[in-house]
Formats: sequence, structure tokens, C-alpha cells
Amino acid sequence: MNWREHAEAGRWHHIDHWKLQVEELRELLAILKDVVPKREFGDGLLKFEDFARGSDVDGSNVSVAAWLLRDARERLYRLTRQKYHLSEVFRHELELSNDIFLREGFPKGIPDAVYWSETFQIWRPLYGEIGYKLRERYLSSYIITDEGVETYVHPGQHNKPWRNNLPINQYSKIICEPYSLIWCAIRLCNHINFARGEILYLSDGNNKRLGRVVGAYNLTALGMEIGRMAEMIRWKLQHEEKAIAGLEAERIKEAREKGAGKASAKKRLMRVEALLTCMENLVSANPVAIRFGPDALADLAIEDAAAENPSLWSQGKGQKDYYLSEMKTNSEFRNRYLAMFSR
Repeated sequence: MNWREHAEAGRWHHIDHWKLQVEELRELLAILKDVVPKREFGDGLLKFEDFARGSDVDGSNVSVAAWLLRDARERLYRLTRQKYHLSEVFRHELELSNDIFLREGFPKGIPDAVYWSETFQIWRPLYGEIGYKLRERYLSSYIITDEGVETYVHPGQHNKPWRNNLPINQYSKIICEPYSLIWCAIRLCNHINFARGEILYLSDGNNKRLGRVVGAYNLTALGMEIGRMAEMIRWKLQHEEKAIAGLEAERIKEAREKGAGKASAKKRLMRVEALLTCMENLVSANPVAIRFGPDALADLAIEDAAAENPSLWSQGKGQKDYYLSEMKTNSEFRNRYLAMFSR
């Protein structure tokens, strides 16, 4: 049976749109448009009418027809976009994203899906029909020859993403770090594909005026998002490594200063302890010395302390006010200080 006989009998699940040429796809879409109902999408002024999705339709057979309509439209768009010169639309931005994909090991641009290579312990791309069918769960598994080693690839499962195939959008959500270069490149490609679809929609003179207004609005929003993503990628390529290096240098500097600060604080407390001990020794040897007052007594005691431990007092002799303040407020020294001056 050919696909037309399946379509006439309503056996939509037997039709493989990947085997159809452009004119056959158009013929299939014309048949499906008489089967799949339309519904309203959007809200308020942005309401528009389009064919229902498979999940919106009651009845398994019509639901299959709705999904087939969606898939066939997407494939027809991919096959005919060259005719509308859409490859020139956002060409520079697409080349920018493709450079990122090449760096990540995806040589043909954005893949339809990725799979985990047990051989190399990395994510590898799936393009074209196999990637699409696995993404849409039309296949239960597929054998990939990975540098001579056969690997089974299964449809993606949320509970085991590291051992299965993942659609590229799930890969960006689950595996990619947000705002990383590969994350930005995937979003940029998706926005470009959506924008090209809107251009294709607007180029069709049969579409209703309200739908064309919505399409123009969507295209404007997509253009702004494409510009934002492209600028983010350019900024990252030019500045991110230097920015990360600068942050790392700041972190190292902060850690060094923090470590140095701890050592310095410890030595200051050692000098407070030594100064207080020398002040106590002076008062013990000559009780009249208490009449000099804290400042004068501390001046004499610093000289004694420095003579006893020159390395400890190689710096910090001019911080007498700090040492006296620490004696008055620090619980470790306060009682000794008060006992000395309460005689």
C-alpha cells in the first residue's frame, strides 16, 4: 500500500512523512487539513486560529492525524526554506552559534537530539530522521556505531538522562549550565528557526489579517531575543575568560589577605599579652609607677617587651592605643587590666 491508500482509509499511523517528497508533502497536508479541526490560540488581541495539536484533540485517530500534520508541516518548512531565501535571514547569527556547536563536538550545527556515548563518555549529536524519530519516540531504540563500537540509543527518560537519548531542548535544560555558551547557542538557533517560520507564515498571502499581525508581533519579539542572545555569545567569547581569570585572581587575593589577616591578628593579640605582662611587672616592681597612668606606663612597658622579644615587636610599636583599648574591652585581658589600676 502507498501512503495515499493509507490516507484514504484514515490509517495515519502507517504514513511515514520522511519518505515523501515536497509535492507529496503538500498533497498530504491538503488531505490532513480536512481532517484536523482548528482551534483558537493566544489571548486578547493576540488570538489566532490554527490547526489543533494532537494533545488537543479527542479521539486517537484524529489525534494521530494532528501530530502527523504538525510533523509534515515542519519537514516541508525545512525542505522549502531555501526557496524563500530564509538561509540568508540571521545568517551571521546562525554562523556564530554553529561555531559554538563545532567547539562542543556538534559539527553540523544544532542536532535534533543527543545521545550519551559510553565509549567516549561524552554527549554526541543525532541529526536528521533518526534524531527526529527518537526525539518524538517513534523508535523504541536504535543502534549507533560509535568508532566501531555499537551502542543502543533509547528515547530520553527524565529519570536517567545520562544513559539515553535526549531531545536537544531537554539537553539544554538538564545538562547544560544556564547561560553557558552552548546553552546560549541552542536558544539562539531555536529563536532563529521560530523567526524563519514566522517569515514563511507572513509570506503566505492566504493567511488572515489578524494572524499576520500576530506573526509580525512574534517576529519582532524573536528578533529582539536573537539580538540579545547573539550579543551575549559575542561578549562571552571576547570577555568571559578574562572575567573568570579576574574573579579567580580576586578570590586568591582575598584568601591570601584573609590568611595574612588571621596571622596578623594573632600577632597583635600576642603583643597585647606581652605588653600587659610587662606593665604588670613594672607595677609589681615599683607600685609608684601606677601613678604614671596607662599611657606613660605602656610607653615604658613597650620598650621592655621589645627587648624581650625583638621579632614580635619588629612592627606594631606605634599601636599603643589599640593595645590599651584591647586590654579594656577584651574579656581575655580586661580583669587583669582593671585589677592593676584598682590598686
